[in-house]
Formats: sequence, structure tokens, C-alpha cells
Amino acid sequence: VIHGMPLCVAEYVEKGTGTVIVDGKTYTASAGDVYIIPPGSRHTYYSDADDPWVKWFINAHGRVITPLLEAYGLTGQAVFPACPVAESFHELIRLAAAELPAEEMMKRCCLTFHEILMGVSASRQQADPLPEDAVALKNRIDADMSRVLSIGELAAGIYRSTDYVIKLFRRCYGETPYAYATKRKVQAACRLLTDTHLPVNEIAGSLGYADARYFAHIFRRHMGISPTAYRRKQRED
Repeated sequence: VIHGMPLCVAEYVEKGTGTVIVDGKTYTASAGDVYIIPPGSRHTYYSDADDPWVKWFINAHGRVITPLLEAYGLTGQAVFPACPVAESFHELIRLAAAELPAEEMMKRCCLTFHEILMGVSASRQQADPLPEDAVALKNRIDADMSRVLSIGELAAGIYRSTDYVIKLFRRCYGETPYAYATKRKVQAACRLLTDTHLPVNEIAGSLGYADARYFAHIFRRHMGISPTAYRRKQRED
């Protein structure tokens, strides 16, 4: 986790999917999305193990960055879906490789960055907001990774039926709540297996699986290998 970085990070996802966490809020960013991490935020982000990101990124700094983000309504949210700004990101990369005088380079890069913010803002204003119930369901799952939440619990949290919950979540996020939660838990397990020496049964327990053998079955189904084999492979690489 990065704390208080003075840079603004803007990234365009060309392919793949991953997770962005900014100031305690968790988002999923996939192909065609842009995510913007404002200066001074507490954040981390990581790629999906099965469908890794390919991204274009910009680091920007200066006193005008925060006022620009506020002016374009790009605060309070990190991921902006389906933004048609790929060409502007590509143009910044071309400019960085061009042999231009420093002043001209800075001027053109600033203008292009401004165009990106304009495009993201316009896309946000045109997008239909997700239903509040769908967002509440996703936030509940993201916030409670230490338990395996039942559909009944999720439904009770928004005072709806289980059938409504499943259909709404699938319509908004392309998968069932169970599939989404399991995918997130497997992603978390991959990080813990790679970055810690915790035993597999403790990792399983921290993710809400009392039965380590069942957790290993879930993990193998998603990753193709057991948790122990995955850890060994990561250490060898």
C-alpha cells in the first residue's frame, strides 16, 4: 500500500482486469476503463492472476492537478468505465518518445493530459449510474473478505429477495455474487501465498474457509494448481 504519494496516477486499461483500492474503497478496472488516483491518497492496485492487465499510464504532478480533478468532477471515484480516451494516452507516449524542446514537450503533454480529463469527465456524465442496490452488494462483499457471505445475508442487507440479488448482480457485473466473491478470495489468496509465509490453513481461515481442503479445491479450480504448488512456483519464478 502506498501512502501520500504526491503524484496523480492515471492509467488506461488496454486489456485484462484488476483491482484498485483507493482510500479504503475497492474497485474493479477492466479493458476500456480509466482509473485516476489523486495526489496524497492511500492506494494499491494489482492485476487479475488469470486475466492480467495491459495498461498505459501517466504520472502527473503540480499545484493544478487537484483543482483540475475537482473542476471536472473526477474526485470521490477512482475507476471510470468505458472511457474513449485510448488515443490520447497513446499520443502522450508518442510525445514522450519525440525529440522536442523541453518547453514544447511540456506544453503538448499538459494539453493532452487535459484532453484525457475532459474525455473521462464527459464519459462519466453520459454513463448510466449503477443501481444503488448493486453497488451496496458489491461493497458488502469487498468489505467482508474474512467470511463466506450467503445470498440470504446479502439479500437481507438490501431488503430484497435472493432471486433479485442474483439477477441484479449478474446484470450489473456479469457474474453471480458467489462467483465474484470467490474470484476476489482467490486473488487475495494468491497475494498471501506469494507475499507471506502463512500456512495454507491460516490463509483459508482468514478468507472465511473453515475447511482448508475445500479452500484448496476452490483454489485449484480457479488457478489450475494447488495453493502449495502455486506458492512454490511463485518462489521459483
